[in-house]
Amino acid sequence: MSMLQTLRRHGLVRTLQFGAYRVAQRCIVLDITHLMILDANTVVAPATDDELTFDFSTPDEVASLIGDDASGLDGAMVDRMSHDGDFCLAAFANNQLAGYAWFAFEQVEPECNQGESLLTGVGLSLPLSMCFMYKGFVHREFRGRRVYGRLLSRALTLLFGRKITHLLSTADWANFSAHKSCYGIGFRHLGLVWRFGYPRRMFTVTPNTAKPLGIRFLKNADTEGSSTVGSQLASTLPGGRGGV
Repeated sequence: MSMLQTLRRHGLVRTLQFGAYRVAQRCIVLDITHLMILDANTVVAPATDDELTFDFSTPDEVASLIGDDASGLDGAMVDRMSHDGDFCLAAFANNQLAGYAWFAFEQVEPECNQGESLLTGVGLSLPLSMCFMYKGFVHREFRGRRVYGRLLSRALTLLFGRKITHLLSTADWANFSAHKSCYGIGFRHLGLVWRFGYPRRMFTVTPNTAKPLGIRFLKNADTEGSSTVGSQLASTLPGGRGGV
């Protein structure tokens, strides 16, 4: 988003914050993210004018949507679904993709939770009662029509039967639109995750509020060779592995 777009949408104060953040990112490697959690019992599902249907997509179904450049889907995501136990819940309106949310379980690699630079990735280990949403998407035609809230509410409702009670996610510090959407449907702010430094020396600062919830931040070495496919939870996940 440009400075002018930020000014129009979010006002002068947010624009100055955005500008200072981008200047700092030109000087050092810097990524600041909001760490947020959503409780299945408190998620707000707003009413929409669209008749939405929801479906846990299989790898083949996701692959069939890759041709739509606006969807943000790629072959690597299909591979993650097949090999790493991820799943995708898609929302459709009149058989057209309206949006989707992409989830991981138990462990998240740094490259799946990073900013523009690979150096900014932060890995996570989660309790079995929690999943991580590392991508939420609403097609431009459906933006502003409250699809996002319905999508996450439906996901948590379906997963509640599998004892998933919380959804964790992150959003860039300057992504003000994402903050508005997430906090508007019930996400709770856990704190900021800072990743900064230079290529030869990086530092990470994480919020203390995460540890009591069973969330652990991983060093890169902790995630090498990791996979959730063989886990008890992954063996019954939707998206080609049993459905909901």
